[in-house]
Amino acid sequence: MAEKAYDISGVQLVLLLFVTRLFTILTFVPKSDVAISGSAALLAILLSGILGLVFFLPFFWFQKKCGENLLDAVFRVGKAYGWVVSVLLWLFCLYVVSYTISHFTFFMTSTFYDDAKPWLFLILLILAAAYGAVLGVEACARLGALAFALVLVVTLLIGCALFSQIDLIYFTNPLRENWKTISQNVFFTATNNTECILFLLLFSRTKEKKKRTVVWWLLSITIMYELLAFLTQAVLGNYSNARLFPLHTLATLARFSDFGRLDLLHAAVWIFCAFLRASIFLYSASVCLRRLFPKLGRGWAVSICALISVAVTAASVQGMLIWKESYHVVVETVPFLIFMALFPILTGLFPRAKKPDGQEGKKV
Repeated sequence: MAEKAYDISGVQLVLLLFVTRLFTILTFVPKSDVAISGSAALLAILLSGILGLVFFLPFFWFQKKCGENLLDAVFRVGKAYGWVVSVLLWLFCLYVVSYTISHFTFFMTSTFYDDAKPWLFLILLILAAAYGAVLGVEACARLGALAFALVLVVTLLIGCALFSQIDLIYFTNPLRENWKTISQNVFFTATNNTECILFLLLFSRTKEKKKRTVVWWLLSITIMYELLAFLTQAVLGNYSNARLFPLHTLATLARFSDFGRLDLLHAAVWIFCAFLRASIFLYSASVCLRRLFPKLGRGWAVSICALISVAVTAASVQGMLIWKESYHVVVETVPFLIFMALFPILTGLFPRAKKPDGQEGKKV
């Protein structure tokens, strides 16, 4: 039976990427060498949102010249060039899937189930993610809207439960802080947003294809990040930098008489985020693979990508060995700059990359 690909709305894309981005935020691990707190942290998050929009400028220029579909454009330039870009995007998506599964396993075994075997969580998440990837971007987008509503409810509950514990003494004039450290945090937070690259791959699947979709997404995730950072700093203060997972620590302090501790709700939201992030990156990896091998069905492509991700994760999941030092440089900063700046600009310089009038992009 032929597979039919359905488009999603710009709002659905915003909500989906909002939820997947929360996976990283909700279990953020502070870096001791660049950690900041208080007003400086809030300022860094705001500036990183602005910098994130700046990083989209090359894609806006590319979109005007070549259309919205990056993979279509690179193959119009030439088969060899298209293969190089597609393979790099495929490897990047697989790497993010592997990191997501490894991070999920590490969090679950270190926070909730100390005696559990890591491979159990690895298998459960990759099977669920593979199922979500086979269903496609439309199904993930629908679930993303439900997860977004759950995020708002849980955030409201935690905020109300912690309201009496908020202390503004931890917030001072951010202009007095070390600007070198602030700038490092701004750059780290902006390039840590790997969902920007996912946006490049999925934007052609939206019905509206309007630039303001990027603005709404960055604005919404920046506001949520600011809110969570404010609660963390206002309740935990500098103690948050000493915790492995500050937001989980914050959730354990939030209590309602009827609900008890709210950290289980925090975990439930994060599991939703983990599932959607692994699913949509696995789906994107399969899309890149099918560009390389057009006759490959979606199910087979997802299965191949899932098996490779499991192999990489299984080799590193015990203590997240290969992710500790390499992740930020290898998986975030370098690919982020290549995919957000180099490839859109380089591709747009080729006259052959221009989208023919009236031609529809390929949907897989």
